[in-house]
Amino acid sequence: ESLRCKFLTIDRVNAVDLDEGEFFIADLIGCTLFTEKGDALGKVTDVLQHGAVDVLCAVDSENKEFRFPFLKRLLLGADMQAKTIMLDGEKLQEVCVYDD
Repeated sequence: ESLRCKFLTIDRVNAVDLDEGEFFIADLIGCTLFTEKGDALGKVTDVLQHGAVDVLCAVDSENKEFRFPFLKRLLLGADMQAKTIMLDGEKLQEVCVYDD
């Protein structure tokens, strides 16, 4: 009860171990997005959590913003050390939303 309405943080040393395909939001932000063909799509700028699936916000090389649900079927690989995420480009286009 004493922690109600308090903002809590946990340092990396005390964080839980993640399973395959799980990521900390802090690690996703700043990652460069690529397609399986090696095409750079942009960088992750934010992660929205609205319920069923997290939504990644990104900006491309022309500063155009886009968003997409972070679905397993899109993810082909991720390297948090290299700050890279590889996505299925064709499936991404089915769900990606660009800001005007």
